[in-house]
Amino acid sequence: MQALRFVRVYVQLWVRHQIGMRSAALTYATMLALIPLIAVGLAAVSAVVDVRSFTQDLRAFLLKNLAAGSGSLVSQYLEQILNKVRFRTVGIVGFSSLVVTALLMISSVESTINRVWSIRKPKDILSRFTLYNIFLVLAPISVAASVAATTFVVKFFPAKVFQAQITAVVISTLFIATVYKLFPNTKVHTGWSLLCAFLVAVLTETAKIGYGSYTSKALLYNKVYGGLAALPFFLLWLYLNWNIFLGGSLLNYALQNRRRLIPPLSLLAALAAIPSHASSSATQWYLHKTGAGVIAVFQEEVEQRKKTKEFAVSQRWHEAGGREVYIGSVARDEDGFPPVAFYVEVKEGSKAYTIDARARDRKLSLKIRHQGPVKNPEESASIDLVDGLLLSLFLPWEMSRKATPKKPLLFNAVVEDIRDGAFEARVGRAESLARSRAIDGRKCHGYRVTFQEIKSTWWVEKSGRTCEIEFPSAGARIAAVSAQEAARWLPKK
Repeated sequence: MQALRFVRVYVQLWVRHQIGMRSAALTYATMLALIPLIAVGLAAVSAVVDVRSFTQDLRAFLLKNLAAGSGSLVSQYLEQILNKVRFRTVGIVGFSSLVVTALLMISSVESTINRVWSIRKPKDILSRFTLYNIFLVLAPISVAASVAATTFVVKFFPAKVFQAQITAVVISTLFIATVYKLFPNTKVHTGWSLLCAFLVAVLTETAKIGYGSYTSKALLYNKVYGGLAALPFFLLWLYLNWNIFLGGSLLNYALQNRRRLIPPLSLLAALAAIPSHASSSATQWYLHKTGAGVIAVFQEEVEQRKKTKEFAVSQRWHEAGGREVYIGSVARDEDGFPPVAFYVEVKEGSKAYTIDARARDRKLSLKIRHQGPVKNPEESASIDLVDGLLLSLFLPWEMSRKATPKKPLLFNAVVEDIRDGAFEARVGRAESLARSRAIDGRKCHGYRVTFQEIKSTWWVEKSGRTCEIEFPSAGARIAAVSAQEAARWLPKK
């Protein structure tokens, strides 16, 4: 069951992240950067081996792996590249431009992998520059090592061609795993990177065999296109390889985040007892207390929309002074609670405003409408969503599922900057404490939450329902109470 759910989620991620379109873009970029990559690669390899003795093996390797079955046109083209591209031929300015083009190609790959991982913010400039230059040298050396190892096995052990393929797979696995590990601007698990890189290397070798067999028998294309038949075959080969490569990166992302992307069947145990025809859980009331007494009372309601696989939370606050705030938010139950939409309505005397937000294409669009005697123009804002973006309403459920003593939960929440009124996503941190306590007969686990320099302790049931929140520095706490207790503090109508 879990395996089928994982496959379904993986296919959804493939479509959502537009792997096919991104592979096509990288195919086009590869065509433009092929000559610079080969030229710079030869320059890097020349520092390690004798290029003249290495060129013949490199030519055979490129023709076999880049243009398998594509005919004489690509073969002759690559022959000319290998023969003509030399530092003394192009000069220092020309060679520098080749290096820049190659670096831009690596930048495109890094940017695409980050988007596959739903990461909007790349590494800092210094880290990227260092990483690009390392791979500019590492990639050709890896190719050289693969060529040398394969040539050695085939030359001295002709009957062991299979061992040569295994050698190529091992070297490719190490190189691809390094890319999967270092390119995303986040912490990537080494084990998953190696596993996905191995699968990609095996698939590439398998696809190469099948592709060579197909192109050698595709007589129709040769009759229609003639000598130009090599070009569509070559583009198809590049496109297929980029799909496999990005698919491996997406698999790495899915495996590392499987607990978030594929919630266990027991997720949100508080809602499990709801009849199949119902959609809402019981309402919970809370009091916000300080040393001066109760400053707010609010009602929280949780709703599970099983047909649409959505999870909704709403809170209605009644604050001292007559201020009323309503907050409602909807998230996708199966995708780790990225927000779909949320709505905020604030009323204070004769003044009121609403914030209506919708999430689409990894952007959160907000509309702020002011009401009251003074008609202010409607405002709008747009926020780039980062992976795992949460509204504070969903934090208890996320902590109960993901935060452990050894692995804190990093979350993001949309907040309003009081200085300029701008909305943006801010990062918070939730750490599981190694202790629990009983609150009103309920066993609640402790979590230390830090957000915008405010430290608090949350006590949450295993089901994800909040028991109590403590703010030590402010001497305040939010406690769950009965509806009868909350009614004592509600404003009289």
